[in-house]
Amino acid sequence: MKLASVTILFSLAAFSQANVGVIVKSEKLVEKKCAVLQGESQTVLEVTQRNFSSEVSPDGAVCKLNGLGCPGNSCFCDCGLSNCYYWALFLKRGSDKDWIYAKKGAEQTMIKKGDMIAWVWTQGNMRSTKTKPTHARWEDICAVSK
Repeated sequence: MKLASVTILFSLAAFSQANVGVIVKSEKLVEKKCAVLQGESQTVLEVTQRNFSSEVSPDGAVCKLNGLGCPGNSCFCDCGLSNCYYWALFLKRGSDKDWIYAKKGAEQTMIKKGDMIAWVWTQGNMRSTKTKPTHARWEDICAVSK
């Protein structure tokens, strides 16, 4: 009986925290994580750096996540004639159903509880990307198990 009480209290405490869902997707891996915000809102860059191994360029571009990508001093090291491989940032705000390609960088983009971030290692340019994020809902990543 005490174990059930502890579980319920832990679940309520976890649910009350400000959480965002984060997806990191490459050709070989899809990692999903529920990240806790420090405060009401934070930049995508702050959440990313706190939750994943990363290298960032001097101007704030995410170059490498969990060992995949380019070094921080050369974010676009894997470029062809017209397209580069890079970490594309997508967002879902609150109850949005579709991912939106971020118009600003991770350092300028604020997120809050219930939002989702997706980092996708993909080929593309500033207007379009080859690969889109995995379908997921905030509840699938951050919901407290019963």
